[in-house]
Amino acid sequence: MCTRRDERACRADCAEYGRPARFAKQEGIEADDDALLNHDAVQKRFRQELERVNRELADFQRIKGFRLISKPFSIETGELTPTLKVKRRVVAEKYAHLLQEMAR
Repeated sequence: MCTRRDERACRADCAEYGRPARFAKQEGIEADDDALLNHDAVQKRFRQELERVNRELADFQRIKGFRLISKPFSIETGELTPTLKVKRRVVAEKYAHLLQEMAR
């Protein structure tokens, strides 16, 4: 998941990979990874979780937009450092199209 908080900053968070698949299995939803992440029920469930988390945060900390991605961040694909920190510049470049979409 990559979240966008404002025009200049990208906050990238890794959601547990496979969690949408487990939810879909429980709900009887069958789809491939990309279709599953865009399925209305999965989007709704994720939005509910964000709303729950956002209630405990100050306004400036709240996640206002999100897009789910099918591949987890990894060292091999360049989004994480060897100490598992998110390389924000790399994520911002790799997912620029999603960030621009959220800015609209």
